[in-house]
Amino acid sequence: MYLRSLIVGAMACIFALQTQTPACSEHTFVGPTGRIVAAAPTCGYGAYSVLGEVAPRNFRLNGTFAYQVCDNHYFKISTDWLTQKLRYRPVKHRHIWVHEESYGAAYAYTWDCGILSTLDANVYYSRAHNKDFSDLISQSIDPVTDAVVTSTLRRHVAGASFWGLSAGFTIEPIECTSVSLALNYDDVDYRTKFRSLDSKTGLGGTLAIHYQWSDCVGIDFSGCWRKPYDDYQAAINWFFEGCGQCDRFALGIFGGYTHAKYGVPNVGNAGLQLAYWVGDNKGCCNNSCNYDPCCEPCREFDIVAWASRPAVYDPVVVATRDTFTITTIPVLPPAPAP
Repeated sequence: MYLRSLIVGAMACIFALQTQTPACSEHTFVGPTGRIVAAAPTCGYGAYSVLGEVAPRNFRLNGTFAYQVCDNHYFKISTDWLTQKLRYRPVKHRHIWVHEESYGAAYAYTWDCGILSTLDANVYYSRAHNKDFSDLISQSIDPVTDAVVTSTLRRHVAGASFWGLSAGFTIEPIECTSVSLALNYDDVDYRTKFRSLDSKTGLGGTLAIHYQWSDCVGIDFSGCWRKPYDDYQAAINWFFEGCGQCDRFALGIFGGYTHAKYGVPNVGNAGLQLAYWVGDNKGCCNNSCNYDPCCEPCREFDIVAWASRPAVYDPVVVATRDTFTITTIPVLPPAPAP
């Protein structure tokens, strides 16, 4: 009952922070997608990971490095490169490749025991590229005056420059279940040339739930409600023993939908994911699947698994359509007097 009340209250606060935006974006399914994650510890107190995604309309490469600063204090940085083929009508009637680079940093303070697991903070910066197209000129005949009317469509895809930060916490209210809540702030600047679109700033929120169904099966749900987009994700992972001592890997399926805002296309995605953790601390628990986050009365923070979750990950390239139409009607000379 406590967990249900907490989640419902957080969801109500998150939705109250959102403002209504025009529902006029295009829709693109970028999958099916194959996702691979590899993470390993360094020689000292750190860990690193590489994440890659490949799909007909989606390519991503992400790198993360995490480090234990001192007892219970952890820090990580990430860089992310994303390119997607999205639909921008009336800019073009076929899909267009657009690109974005992102950089992020995160901090976590952990507790070994108790309901409160971590306090965390995050900051990021992203920049999507602009894309210019030649003018599209069309002509028609005015049915009243028989004059030739010329329409010129100025076409441009405006990338956004945006940054943001978040602060939140993770609790483990019941066995094998973790709930993460965060408050977000975003500042988005759409670099338009033709249409007026003011910078968008404001608060949002993130909710993530992980449930370890059994030693071998984990289920994840997440949702975020932010200025550039609202995003919903779900995944199921099956865990197996790895090749080395304390290694493990996971095979899973995932799906998600991103409701973008202010002319950025909506995006759907689904596919298979494969993850491999080398020297994973939690993999040393003694059970049939070599993984059980519930097997110890007190937690040991898993820096390898933490490094496999990037500090920045945008589900869509935040670039909006930017068009302007100029209509030219010739001025006819006055009719001669009778």
